[in-house]
Amino acid sequence: MRDTRNDEIVAMKKMRMEREKDGLLISGLREINLLLNIRHDNIVRLKDVVFGGSLESIFLVMEYCEQDLASLLDNIQSLSLSLRSFYNFFDSDKQTN
Repeated sequence: MRDTRNDEIVAMKKMRMEREKDGLLISGLREINLLLNIRHDNIVRLKDVVFGGSLESIFLVMEYCEQDLASLLDNIQSLSLSLRSFYNFFDSDKQTN
């Protein structure tokens, strides 16, 4: 998505509301509070909190990152397994020669 104020690419995260009838889950409030107060190069910055057509549609507007932590960790883990297989192949080859 693009921020209409400055044409900057942003990410939007929808807050989960399915179990809560009276507003945000306490974990959602904690997340918003933490992201508003933390300033670090390795933590995505919360730019805004916006509401959709109803109070059940709450979105966090954040700076855009090319890759999220979960997919990055998956890629590292698959690379690690590939390197381990590569090493084991050559290690077993040495033992047979």
